[in-house]
Amino acid sequence: MILINKKNCKLGGETGAEKMKILKKIEEDVINRLYLDTGEQQDVDIYRVTVNFNSGESLDLIDQTIEFTHPTVVIFIDKKPFYNWGHPCMYYLYDSDNGFFLEMIEASFPPFFPNWPSNAEPIKLSEKTRGFFKK
Repeated sequence: MILINKKNCKLGGETGAEKMKILKKIEEDVINRLYLDTGEQQDVDIYRVTVNFNSGESLDLIDQTIEFTHPTVVIFIDKKPFYNWGHPCMYYLYDSDNGFFLEMIEASFPPFFPNWPSNAEPIKLSEKTRGFFKK
């Protein structure tokens, strides 16, 4: 199941429909690319970070900094849900004006923002995570 949420969506395009089209394009690409990059799809959690970054901004992780050269949508992929950090995770970066894939970054830590994970929208959750939230 893929979830799309319109709130906090600051993407290129002038209408809500154009923004949703870009998000849909990104989310479809994430699922396809993840399988091609890792062979995994089922046991990972995928989130769209609702804080969109502008060119020249950065995201400081515990072990590295991600620099943004374009207006960017950040997708966070937790490859080992429910493991303690650090463990393997990935970031997919997409141009927020057109939804084009920019870069994949391997990492060991999530985007620890103030209010994480309230500033993330789930795209796809593993069976384990879905089961946890049903309780």
